[in-house]
Amino acid sequence: MANPAKDLILSADQSDDSTVGYVINGGLPNRTVTTTDYSGTGGFVNIKTGKRGRYLDDGVTNQKVGTIAVQARVGYITMVLIMPDGN
Repeated sequence: MANPAKDLILSADQSDDSTVGYVINGGLPNRTVTTTDYSGTGGFVNIKTGKRGRYLDDGVTNQKVGTIAVQARVGYITMVLIMPDGN
């Protein structure tokens, strides 16, 4: 299993103006910093419902390092781990 990594950029397809992305940086959620700290943690609030893709890019090389499709539902919290796949 891969380990969390620093300098990751999270993105989601079909987000809109009400979608808020964040990363954990310095141990706290931060909406203005664009890359993760060593925890490799981040997420989205108010994502559109339905099957959505979440993407993980290396903030230094801009290469895609992970992707996952998740089902977002109204009134639920969906949590997933996206780890670099080594490719």
